[in-house]
Amino acid sequence: MYPCWERKPEYTRYKLNAVEYATGWQEIDNKWYYFDENGNMLKDIWLYDKDNWYYFNDNGEMVKDEWKMFNNDWFYVNNDGKMLNSIWIKFGDSWYFLDETGKMVKKKWIKYENDWFYLNNSGIMAVDTYISNKGKYYYVNNRGALESIVKKSKINKK
Repeated sequence: MYPCWERKPEYTRYKLNAVEYATGWQEIDNKWYYFDENGNMLKDIWLYDKDNWYYFNDNGEMVKDEWKMFNNDWFYVNNDGKMLNSIWIKFGDSWYFLDETGKMVKKKWIKYENDWFYLNNSGIMAVDTYISNKGKYYYVNNRGALESIVKKSKINKK
């Protein structure tokens, strides 16, 4: 009979015995959940705990290894459920950069170590291409790093 789920329209709790509910972090059936001090499961919310952000979906499960849209910005949580920040992420064949808040950088140049990189409208790092801006073209190499700046007229002559 115990432990068992107690589901009501206003809350979901995990009952440990006849009088006690789970609180804090709980691993149940290989999934992680978080319960507040009253035993209520967190759902569809970010939690800041021990210097890290975690996201819990509408089933209350901690999200792992996926992108999460929040306030029209994309964030990435790793396999431990932690939101990453200030880091490059390779997803499929594309590279993305997450800023210090964890938000995916889009439509912007960033300086990383000693090189400049351009992230397009989708947040994908531009590679082996020209980026146009105000009559100039910026060439990024196969690593995505800025290599040269040329005027439009020189591009057209090639």
